[in-house]
Amino acid sequence: MTNRLEEGHRGKENPHFSQRTREMGHPGFINVPDALHRHLRAHAAMAGMSLSDYLLAELKEIGERRTLAELRERLHRRKPVLARFDSARLVRQERGAR
Repeated sequence: MTNRLEEGHRGKENPHFSQRTREMGHPGFINVPDALHRHLRAHAAMAGMSLSDYLLAELKEIGERRTLAELRERLHRRKPVLARFDSARLVRQERGAR
């Protein structure tokens, strides 16, 4: 496992990591396992992106997703749906037909 600050510093130790990260206002990652780093770089390359751009896009996608708690709350606010058919019976019929 090596310390990684950003794509251009792969494998280099950086004693000023926390200070630089605070000054830049961006999250940094250290102690990224080599296998994970290779995996992420491969995904970035397949997407035609730099590792930094790829990770930023992934983080944006994660940040825009609703959390499980938000989804539960949304479901609890909805009115119950009354089915016009017995879904359990339909599932049993389908399984019996196999």
